[in-house]
Amino acid sequence: MRIATVVLTAPRPKPTLARTLRSLEAAGRSRGDGPTGGRCVRVYRDRESSGHFRAYMAALHHAVQRDAAADAYFLVEDDVVVCRGLYAYLQRTLWPGPDEKLALCSPYCPQAYRQKTRGWSDAQSGRGLSLAGSQAWVFSAWSARAVLAEVAPLCTVHNADREIGAWAKATGRQVWYHTPSLGQHVGIRNSSLGDDTLNSLRIAGDFPGEEACP
Repeated sequence: MRIATVVLTAPRPKPTLARTLRSLEAAGRSRGDGPTGGRCVRVYRDRESSGHFRAYMAALHHAVQRDAAADAYFLVEDDVVVCRGLYAYLQRTLWPGPDEKLALCSPYCPQAYRQKTRGWSDAQSGRGLSLAGSQAWVFSAWSARAVLAEVAPLCTVHNADREIGAWAKATGRQVWYHTPSLGQHVGIRNSSLGDDTLNSLRIAGDFPGEEACP
């Protein structure tokens, strides 16, 4: 499976992009912008401070345009770290449900979404506008194009995770989160938007660490 990766970044009081790129490299991806068959991490910079929804949709559009032949698109925000060897694990476990029912898969799992059973769970599929945790989402090629066609034109001021959650619920698509979390949100209290709330929707409580393998 060819997984194209794009990191969405915006100015922060304390930059975290370099750490995210190092973590993705250890997870199985190189840095740069060359034609490396989906193994290269691309960076999308939100230079216009357009808000989370518009920046997220622009980054996803950028990924699909640049890697049109990819089987999956991994959109990572610039304040996330992941387990070593994550991509090999994704190759073995994607997709946990039928492609035509898939909205997304999230290796990063907020503490509030943690399940008792290890692996992928679609227990959050009906959350709608209350869905959170878009820090590291994987879309199939089919679902990425559906999001761009059906969600991106909304031009909303809400966060992307809320609108994609509402779309998933309305269309009967599944959102899958992994227990334990295979990523961690490290940008708490470091946002130019003032979004610094530390709670169970913004941090993973069971992340085994960057050196751990899934």
